[in-house]
Amino acid sequence: MVNKRVSKAVLPFLSFALILGACGSGGGGDAAKNSDPAQPPADKPKEPVTLTFYNPNSGDLKDDWMAQYGNAIQKKFPHITVNYVQSPDTNPAGHLANLLAAQEPIDVILNADTNHYRLITPFKFEYDMTE
Repeated sequence: MVNKRVSKAVLPFLSFALILGACGSGGGGDAAKNSDPAQPPADKPKEPVTLTFYNPNSGDLKDDWMAQYGNAIQKKFPHITVNYVQSPDTNPAGHLANLLAAQEPIDVILNADTNHYRLITPFKFEYDMTE
């Protein structure tokens, strides 16, 4: 009589242990390995992308910026090519206007508060980026 009681009490725990063991075994195949939505499938290469960074400060050096930021971006994301453009003189608004007139793409403006009303507002770069 005692054996039936013990087996009835142990059976749910044993079943639960078997279910947990099956879930954690990793036997789900390739579908289980690629189920993370943040990870694209490994067999599909990413499309090459060029990101253009615009720096309005003419005194900065491209080599320094690339050593500090650009090379790290390209190393972590090999499909991204970093294009660093800076103002050649102390007139970044004029240079930026020329770039926009030539339809040169600019993805990121390295901007300080002091340049906001000189570079961002006049060119209407202020917009909702929610999407």
